Amino acid sequence: MKRIAITSLLAVLFFAVQTSAQEPGASAPGLSLDQDYIDLLKKRIDVARQKFEEIDAAYKAGQPGGSVTRHSESRIALATAEAGLYRLTGERDLLLAALERKREAAEHSLSAANAGYQSGTVSLSLLLDAQLALAEAEYELKKAKTSPPALARQFLFQGKTFEQWVELLETELDPKVRAEAFRALALFGANGRGKEATEVVFAQVQAYDYFVYDDSPAGQMKEAAIDTLAPIAMSNSFRTFGPGKPAIPLKDSFPILMRNFKDGDVYQQSLARIVLARPNLPELKEYLPVLYETAMNWEVTDAEDDRLSILLSTLGRLDLKGEYVMSYLRNAVKTGNAEHFNATFAKLFSIISMLEGDARTLITNFGFHPFLFKQEKHGMGGGFNNFTFPQKRDLTLFGEELLKFLQDEGLESDNESIRETSQKVVDALKSIEDIPQ
Repeated sequence: MKRIAITSLLAVLFFAVQTSAQEPGASAPGLSLDQDYIDLLKKRIDVARQKFEEIDAAYKAGQPGGSVTRHSESRIALATAEAGLYRLTGERDLLLAALERKREAAEHSLSAANAGYQSGTVSLSLLLDAQLALAEAEYELKKAKTSPPALARQFLFQGKTFEQWVELLETELDPKVRAEAFRALALFGANGRGKEATEVVFAQVQAYDYFVYDDSPAGQMKEAAIDTLAPIAMSNSFRTFGPGKPAIPLKDSFPILMRNFKDGDVYQQSLARIVLARPNLPELKEYLPVLYETAMNWEVTDAEDDRLSILLSTLGRLDLKGEYVMSYLRNAVKTGNAEHFNATFAKLFSIISMLEGDARTLITNFGFHPFLFKQEKHGMGGGFNNFTFPQKRDLTLFGEELLKFLQDEGLESDNESIRETSQKVVDALKSIEDIPQ
């Protein structure tokens, strides 16, 4: 049984080495993006990960089926699947990391084989197989390190390379053609060119307000640019926030997005603002500490600049427990920073003004936090019509904490502006039970 397992392990490694230069189209001068094949590779990763997690749990619990050999084999299978995807997309750093994990698993397997050989439970033949398996893994890693990291540049979309689409954006004036170029960048960005594609998108925003767009050619071009970073799916005449379209991974775009949000020109800031304001980027939760620190260090120099309120709205939308929001507010009250404190509730007050006190919609769309009171959600997407309001409207734990904080500390602040804002928000929260059916 052990010989079969080691042989199986060796076969996995040998297959990976043999196919490392045989991915579909990998040696061709131009490689068309085959999204179906990429999806298949991602499926391989999902299956391999599920198998590894099952064996890993048995391994850690000392259960049957969790042997060292099976554990190493499942680790190698997962790393092999990951390497297959990253080799195709040209994501060099991820490829090298996957191959290093594969080498470590093979090394672990050899260590176990050595121990078994010393104790007489593993034959010399099996030990030699494990040694060869490690040699295969080390060879594949060495080969990847010495190969030029230019595979992603071989991708084509509609017969054009990444560079040709970039050149088209730099020279083409027709908004319809430019919209198609942005869509191409989204696809390239989703397949290994994320950072480069993001830089191009922000370099090519041109003189447009990205918060305003329609069905005109220019409007569709602006929407295509936004969709490269935060896509929306279309359903009939309604826009629904969600994946649905290829987009540049947030891990590639976020640092560039924040740089343009803070330091870009007015048009680059406009694009960054609407991307942060879109509710379909749950991955932003990984960057809550960065958003929080950015908001904490933000200096308000222009009363008309709404970037801080957008930043705080994004922070609160993702911080469902309210930990970062409450820390931010407490610091603002402690330091008497009315600009920071008031910006937290800016969207709430804009809704008050717009709806002339329509409390029901006001509370549903509460500026920086969407779940201040308990409600049942149904249907697709977000928005007022997708909520069922119970007879009794209770604040969430966060809503209760916010109300108590405002009453105990906000209303007692030495800063008059903070006291006034606190009173307005307290009144809004207390009005929940008075909302008509």
